[in-house]
Amino acid sequence: MQANLLLIFEENLLKIEVVLDPLDKQDPPPVCETIVEIPNSSKDTKSMAKRRGNPNWGKPEPIGPVVPTVTSFEQIVKEFKLSPDQYIRSTRLREWARRNKNSKYIPEALLEAWGFEIESTL
Repeated sequence: MQANLLLIFEENLLKIEVVLDPLDKQDPPPVCETIVEIPNSSKDTKSMAKRRGNPNWGKPEPIGPVVPTVTSFEQIVKEFKLSPDQYIRSTRLREWARRNKNSKYIPEALLEAWGFEIESTL
């Protein structure tokens, strides 16, 4: 017995026919037919490997608004309630500056007015 296979594609349908040659040539050949629906979605028909890694690697960070930061000098001046013309005469600010001159920002003109030397770590 011999079999013939026929595949027919129509839009999103696949029709498969199997025709068997009968032993007796006078009988009509038996036909086995199967229709399979193929989904239109490309997601279902295409298998994609999972993407690995950060897709934004190498792209620059988005530039957001610049947020002003308050220095420790500005915080202490506000805490002591000093105006700029009172900086040089303030003994509390001078003592704070003496302790923190090598680790905190203190305006250079103020350090010079008080006669402080800065230890450079560069």
